[in-house]
Amino acid sequence: FEVARDAQRPFVVQGADWEVRALGTVFGVRLRGTEVDVTVSQGAVELGRSRVGGAEARRISAREQLVLVPAQPARVSKLAEAVLERRFAWLEGMVAFSGEPLGDAVAEINRHNRRQIVIDDADLARQPVVGAFHATDIDAFAAAAAAALGAQAVIEADTLHLRPVGPPQSVHAAVGEM
Repeated sequence: FEVARDAQRPFVVQGADWEVRALGTVFGVRLRGTEVDVTVSQGAVELGRSRVGGAEARRISAREQLVLVPAQPARVSKLAEAVLERRFAWLEGMVAFSGEPLGDAVAEINRHNRRQIVIDDADLARQPVVGAFHATDIDAFAAAAAAALGAQAVIEADTLHLRPVGPPQSVHAAVGEM
């Protein structure tokens, strides 16, 4: 979201039992089950429980990420500029990875596509992926992953399967400018 400050009409995102209030900012919110991940690129946001009796509001600023998991303390991290660029690559139609497991990379690619990739091997799913890819080009992503990880990409109906065929390595491919 990119939001201008407006005290009369605050911009609020609710997820799980948390709410994120924009304070003039550029930020991203991701909800995975009950986990809330908020990343601020510019400005600041304020987070608090959306239910009565919740925790105090907490503010995070530019280049910070806050992860909220039920029954755990909030985790705030400072992010390097390169990490922020990867996190917001989707604004340019890209996805970018820096060592994330293939399973996580495939989940991110699948978020952007009707056609889906399935990994048929748990060990393959744990292999690291590094690179930038067009978010909607699953064929190119699967081909790069298969080539780098000693795997094969097999089309079955409308699903693309990744299967191992040799010893794994890291994916090192870059597509486009970041």
